[in-house]
Amino acid sequence: MRDLKQLRASLASGSIDRREFMWRATAIGVSGVMASSIVSQMAVAQTPKKGGHLILGLNGAGAGDSLDPATYAATHVQVFGHQLYNLLIETDDKVNLVPALAESWEARTGATEWVVKIPRA
Repeated sequence: MRDLKQLRASLASGSIDRREFMWRATAIGVSGVMASSIVSQMAVAQTPKKGGHLILGLNGAGAGDSLDPATYAATHVQVFGHQLYNLLIETDDKVNLVPALAESWEARTGATEWVVKIPRA
């Protein structure tokens, strides 16, 4: 029991990560269910840290992919394209159109042409 308390303290202080905790807990005879329960209880109490890396697993990439926004056809290209470029118009959390780079926009008669006003820098 003392070993488990020490493991919990190490996990809480950040001196070991979740994977190391699970490995050591299993080595001292703690069941996987109990160890997972301890980790999930501690995860609620931890505060997020700034920095790090976001790793996404996206399929469908190919050698012909381009950073030209006019050629975005696949989801993965849209994902990394939105990391690089802004849009003229975006949507808010209620799916209303809001200006991003464009100051205003309106359709001409028939909606076959649009007039988009972009402010000068």
